[in-house]
Amino acid sequence: MLPLEDRELLTQTMVGLNVDADTIQSLMDSFDIAAEDLEANPIPAVPSTTFGESYTGGYRLATNVDMAHVAVREELAKIIAGLRQMGESVQLFSEDVQNTTEQTTATMNLYNAGVSCVAAPDFGTDQCTIPTDEG
Repeated sequence: MLPLEDRELLTQTMVGLNVDADTIQSLMDSFDIAAEDLEANPIPAVPSTTFGESYTGGYRLATNVDMAHVAVREELAKIIAGLRQMGESVQLFSEDVQNTTEQTTATMNLYNAGVSCVAAPDFGTDQCTIPTDEG
């Protein structure tokens, strides 16, 4: 399951992107269910006598099936890790969106502060103060 702080960041990001609440909850539930199901239902090993007790038939077939199951287990472990990494990626994305928003807000504040300097002159008002990065 995604940690609570990751879930909150993901939710806030999707709200900021105007993703509706039902879709957000559906995505969060999907991530949780997928990771939990994969971890809770490992593929069991295949007993050597599953397909009979002869070496050439049953034992070899069971060995080959077990080898295939091992490969599938390894791939499922990668999927689980990918689902966990997705939470981290969403957190980084959310932080980037927040930083970009803060930078854009700061820039717009500078522009707004300078508007009086480029407005049509009015000799009855005080001179404008050009904004700087320091304040």
